[in-house]
Amino acid sequence: MKTNIKTFLYSVLLVFSGLTLASDSIVIGLDADMSSVAAEGGTAIKRGALIAIDEINRQGGVLGRKLELQVKDHRGNPARGLDNIEQFARVPNLVAVLGGVHTPVALYELNAIHQYKLIYLSPWAAGTPVVDNGFEPNFVFRVSVRDEYAGPVILKEAKGNGINKLTLVLERTGWGRSNEKSMTQAAQALGLTINNIIWFNWGEQSFRVKIKESINSGSEAFVLVANTPEGATFIKDLAKFEDSKQYPVFSHWGITGGNFVEQVSL
Repeated sequence: MKTNIKTFLYSVLLVFSGLTLASDSIVIGLDADMSSVAAEGGTAIKRGALIAIDEINRQGGVLGRKLELQVKDHRGNPARGLDNIEQFARVPNLVAVLGGVHTPVALYELNAIHQYKLIYLSPWAAGTPVVDNGFEPNFVFRVSVRDEYAGPVILKEAKGNGINKLTLVLERTGWGRSNEKSMTQAAQALGLTINNIIWFNWGEQSFRVKIKESINSGSEAFVLVANTPEGATFIKDLAKFEDSKQYPVFSHWGITGGNFVEQVSL
C-alpha cells in the first residue's frame, strides 16, 4: 500500500505543479474510519500515507514544499463522511483526499467530491461504482482492487476447492450489491451455482436461521462479504453447527479492517 500511495501522490502533485501556494505545506486529506468498527483499516491507510509523505519530504518535498497529512474521522458514517468532504473543500492548498475502508461512505460522498472538484483516491473501498460512477469528468481514482476483479478471484478459489453450490453472504449496502453483481457474473462464467444469498444489515446479531436454510438448500460453502463485526458474528454462528467444518468460507477482505481474529476467538 505504501508504494501505491507514494506513486499516486507524486502523480497528483505533478498535476498541481503550476500552483502558487500561499504557505510551505501541500495538504493531503484522509477521510476514514479512525475510531469505530474499521479503525484498524483507517490506521493502516494513515500509516502508509505518513510513510510515503515522509519519504517524499526527505527528498525535498514537491517544488521545495513539504507535504502534510490532515486526518478526519468519519466513523463509518456516510453523513460524517460528507461533512468531512465539505470541510476538506475549504482547506487551503489541499490537492487530494484519501478515502477509507467503507464503500457506502465513498458512494455517499460522490456528489460533493465532484461538486468541489476534489481529487479522491480510494486505497481500500472496493465497490466498483466508487470509480465507475457516471461522473464526467471523473475525480475519483482507485489505488486498490475493485469488486469487479475480486469476485472472480474468490469464486475461482472456491471452484478450485471442489465447490459447486454456494451461498453469498452480503451486507445490504452498495458494497454488497457491487459484489452480488460481480460474483453472479463470475459464477456463471465458472459454472458455479449460487443457490442462496444471505443479506444482512450492519449490527446483525444472528445468522443461525439463515445458515441453516443455506445448508438445507444444498450449499457447500459460503462467500462472505462483511466487515469485522458482522463477519465475526457469522463465523461464530457457523461454528455452532456440528458439521460446520464441512462448509468452508471464502471471504472478501472486509474482515481484515478490524480485530476479526480477536472477536472470533471470544
